[in-house]
Amino acid sequence: MSDLLSIGASGLRVSRAALDVVGGNVVNAGTEGYTRRRVEAQAAPDPSSGYIQYTTRASGTGAIVGGVIRSQDQFLAAELRNSMAAAAEAGGTRKWLSEIESSLGTQSTGIASALRSFYESAEDLAAAPTSGSARAVFLERMETLAARFRDTGSSLSNLESDIHMDIDSTLFDANAAIAELDNINKKLLKAKDGTAALASLRDQRDVALTRLAEVVPVHIQETGLNQFIVKLGGPTGETIVGPGEVHTFGAEYDENGGARLLFDAGFAPRAITAPTSGAYAGLTTALGTLKTTQDAVDELANNFAATLNEQNQNGVDLAGRPGEVLLATNGVDVTESTQNMGRAAVAATIDPSANPEGTYELVYNDATSSWTMTNVETGASVSGSGTLTMDGITADLGGEPRTGDRFVLTPTTGAQNMRLINKDASRIATAAPYQIEKNNRFDGAATMTIIEDPTTSLTGTAPHTYSWTAPDAVTITDADGLVVATVPFAEGDSLPGPGFQIQVDGSPPAGASVVVGATPPNIADNSNLLAMISAGGVDGAGFEGSFAGLRTTVSASLSEARTRATIAEMSTDSARSALADATGVNLDEEAADLVRYQQSYEAAARIIAAAQDIFDALLNVR
Repeated sequence: MSDLLSIGASGLRVSRAALDVVGGNVVNAGTEGYTRRRVEAQAAPDPSSGYIQYTTRASGTGAIVGGVIRSQDQFLAAELRNSMAAAAEAGGTRKWLSEIESSLGTQSTGIASALRSFYESAEDLAAAPTSGSARAVFLERMETLAARFRDTGSSLSNLESDIHMDIDSTLFDANAAIAELDNINKKLLKAKDGTAALASLRDQRDVALTRLAEVVPVHIQETGLNQFIVKLGGPTGETIVGPGEVHTFGAEYDENGGARLLFDAGFAPRAITAPTSGAYAGLTTALGTLKTTQDAVDELANNFAATLNEQNQNGVDLAGRPGEVLLATNGVDVTESTQNMGRAAVAATIDPSANPEGTYELVYNDATSSWTMTNVETGASVSGSGTLTMDGITADLGGEPRTGDRFVLTPTTGAQNMRLINKDASRIATAAPYQIEKNNRFDGAATMTIIEDPTTSLTGTAPHTYSWTAPDAVTITDADGLVVATVPFAEGDSLPGPGFQIQVDGSPPAGASVVVGATPPNIADNSNLLAMISAGGVDGAGFEGSFAGLRTTVSASLSEARTRATIAEMSTDSARSALADATGVNLDEEAADLVRYQQSYEAAARIIAAAQDIFDALLNVR
């Protein structure tokens, strides 16, 4: 009878434990990372003998709870982590490439439309080169274009800082997951097999592991005493977490904006090969595309400004003066040392024509109440207070500095610095510096190039007429018809002019003539402006086409990232569903188990009741 009572009691205990586990499954069905548990029941050992053939017991021994078993599928869990790493990589790339594309604008906004509008205004000015309103519109469109370049350059520069912050934040999250995994590993050492506590710790481990896998790909290896090792990438990768071992990540950025992944960031940092999946990989891919885009936009800005400036300097303005620089793309960045103790205020500007090389360092000295500005590469320096100028860089110094306060000045060029230098519309050099009139005998027989040469002189009143009296002789007369020179000529010879030489290629026949003179003020000549338009490609399509090609490249990369992200997200959803089917809570199954264990509990209770009835019957025997 006592055996029957103990058997019934053991059944109650097993059924009660099973009901507790089923209840836990039901209420945690929506809990992140929770996996289904089940109770493993075992036959209770026979205390009377270890040998069945010698046992004297005719009854069973009841049951005991062997442990709480956690559902798991290591293959599906690894598949999910790998899919999440791929999705995080593609998602990070997609996010920032979309921002890069937005910074470049569309065909109707941004640099592309500003270039188109600028060259349209150039065509309008070419049709009326002396028009004040056309010149004003030309300058206005140039200013708008410069502003678009600046805005685009600034936007891309801000994106660089934003991506750096995203990388730092992502690695911070990874390090938090690493710290959590290390803490869980320590707790697992004390956890007992077959307990709910062990199952819960393993759930927590997998959740933290999943968070880490979204940043960098990971591989987990089980060890003895319920602990584990997490490696970077695969089984041969760097150990991130292990028994008594933990390592963190960090990032280091070079002067070009690139990132390097650091291992053991908080102790003895060393650069390691970055993984190709995970959020970190996606962010560095986007950072690389951003750098390429920045370089391309800066190159376009520099080339556009250089082309425009060179051609404007090749012509003369409305007053007949040589053209000047119109645009500048140089600038200077000021970086304050984080070790500064004072409250100095430093601002720097740069001469538009300056092209300094290297970096410059500003250091303050209390003893002399002065700053020293040094070219780090050459060692040349200047000292003083208030304002210092060196190699075209001017530093305005103020505030309340203290000895040792340091600033670094870095010359830059590119879109972010583009600005209009000359805002006088009359200084636009639409005309060629010389007016040339060829007769029909010269035209087609030879070509000519005018070469500036201040050492060459010619008497008489300009313009001068060059007449071939014979194929090998040229007579030069001034505007008054006076012969000022007669010179021999052979093909390829240069003819003298007032401040220039005329290079003639070909053999003009006798009777050929050409009139050459400096361009007078207020002449309706558009030849230099047409050359400026031509230098930009057909109607400016050269620069506009280059920018369009850049944007197309970014858009293509974005499209690829979107496709990869969509595929990776679908793969992740599929892997998550497969893992949930294998290890997650199925409420229909739990409902069936609940009924089964309730019935088992009731049956065990009836066994106890039967034992009680037998006991009562025995007591009533007379």
